[in-house]
Amino acid sequence: MKKSLPAFAPSPIVVIMVGIIWGLISFYFGIIYGMPLPGEGVPQWYVILNYIFEGVAHLGVAWLCLIDWRLPEIISDRKIWLLFGLRSAFYFLANLIFGYWELILQRSPEVSLADPVYIVSYLLLLWGMILALRARRITLKTWQYGVISAIAILGIWLGWISAFLPESSQAQLAVTSPVVEQTVIASNPSTTVAQDSASPIAEKEAPEWVLGVEEMLKPSAELTSLFYVVLDVILLVLSGTLVLTFWGGQFSRTWLVVTIAALLLYIADVRYAYVAARGNFETGGLLDTLWVFSTILFGIAAALEYDLSISLRCRRN
Repeated sequence: MKKSLPAFAPSPIVVIMVGIIWGLISFYFGIIYGMPLPGEGVPQWYVILNYIFEGVAHLGVAWLCLIDWRLPEIISDRKIWLLFGLRSAFYFLANLIFGYWELILQRSPEVSLADPVYIVSYLLLLWGMILALRARRITLKTWQYGVISAIAILGIWLGWISAFLPESSQAQLAVTSPVVEQTVIASNPSTTVAQDSASPIAEKEAPEWVLGVEEMLKPSAELTSLFYVVLDVILLVLSGTLVLTFWGGQFSRTWLVVTIAALLLYIADVRYAYVAARGNFETGGLLDTLWVFSTILFGIAAALEYDLSISLRCRRN
């Protein structure tokens, strides 16, 4: 007896068209509102909209990947798509937490409760990519190992200079950083609120549990940054290995799209690390659309894999 297909699974053409439209809308708003003039900030409503662009994309990808996971005839290991789907779900959750810290609490600590969830999402993604390579049974040539080694060295160098400032730059940043003024609240003279005149959003008083979480996570700030660098280097190396392994094969289309999505994610992460380390990051900038495009491409890859699997099943029948 033939196994039934999922009740509803959109064709890759529909997924590609919806993804392109969603990405172009995100890019359009990024050009108009994500590139403010000097002295101006990104409108808060657009920051919220940017979260929506990425959040909807992640929910869509999670759904498409879970469809692939439930398909018995899927060509690749079903666990890969389960991991990719869970990765998008965890990333969506991390964005919600990060948005709560940024928009509701109006705080920007070095490490927040979102970081552990982001890290779990990256581990799920890397695990899925490793499973894809393991199923392929890698047999690379000597020159290909050389290319991968060069990619690893490049990734380590870019990650290090982006996330960690040299001592001279740290000293200069400390000298040029604006003075934080303490303002006494008239109704409660014992309470002070730190206001940064150069910051687009001044931090406000937070609940005790938030302060407790920030205080608990603060000592791990440097280790967290280092961990992100390591994860991004592994992501870059696995992306390069995927290209070399699947290039020209029957199933290369899906994994080429996965590789491009991973590379866009890497570029967005490196750019974020570079800007955040120098104290200039502001959510909603134009380059934030790279995260949206990366997510959309993972969804397109899932749709392509589904379509190829169904096509092969029809040929056999």
